Amino acid sequence: MLQLTKLQDILGLKDAEASYEVAAEGTPLFQSKALIAMNEAIAGTMTPADAWGQMQVRQKELLLTDDSMKDLLSSMVMQVMGKPFEDTMTFANVNNEGATYTELLQALSSKEACRDVLQLSGWEEFADFDGKFFDPSSKSSACGMLARKDRLRLYRIFLNRSVRNSESGKELTDENYDKVKDAKSMLGITDEDEAVEFRMNFGPELQKSLNMAMFEIMGDDFTPELVSNLREIVDKTISDYKLSEDLVTELASPIYMRAASLANDKVSTQLLIRKRQYCSFLFAHLTVLFFS
Repeated sequence: MLQLTKLQDILGLKDAEASYEVAAEGTPLFQSKALIAMNEAIAGTMTPADAWGQMQVRQKELLLTDDSMKDLLSSMVMQVMGKPFEDTMTFANVNNEGATYTELLQALSSKEACRDVLQLSGWEEFADFDGKFFDPSSKSSACGMLARKDRLRLYRIFLNRSVRNSESGKELTDENYDKVKDAKSMLGITDEDEAVEFRMNFGPELQKSLNMAMFEIMGDDFTPELVSNLREIVDKTISDYKLSEDLVTELASPIYMRAASLANDKVSTQLLIRKRQYCSFLFAHLTVLFFS
């Protein structure tokens, strides 16, 4: 507004000082309008483009700088995400895993809507949306309100419900796997924690398949057809639960060592049997030789 620019000049205020006063005055008005637009984008009653357009119009009306906008929008994301996270923890604390899963899906929807709106700004600060708003070590993290143990518990619930909600109840479909990955980012779960959760929750299934394959193959009546069938079973387990190569190697190595030990025991037993048979044969001939 021209009048404010003239007044700033007369009062001798620097741009930073004038911007601060304008932001302080306009912040509540902008937050109110922006929050309504963002919630409508989350509800699907307004497109991200329309929501961002309304925020831009409000910015110009209130003479807010881009720097002020960035701070206000960052604060708004944390505010918008706070309610879904609170609701999620409420259900998790009473062990209602079904409702916890549903609330986490809603939180993911809210997160994606916020991302779609803010990325229309073109500002570099919002380019890595998950890195900026869902890094628990960051002061501006939207998931910072959740303790690490709670974030891990929510991720574990989401992971297991994603498997149980599949048609078979025993697989992580590609669609659900993508959602699990999104939940991982939203909850600030590290790659190391992710690996631990997959090992703890699905490792026993893989171990069972690997052990069955080992004992069947090490048996006396295995055939090429049996080996092929066992290969399919193991591969299906790995595919169904989206298990990493590292986990497969970790669990397969000791089982292979066990198979090698069984093979050695079998060879030793066969040698012992042959030795006993030879001794019996020798004893019989010596008996004939000396006592006939």
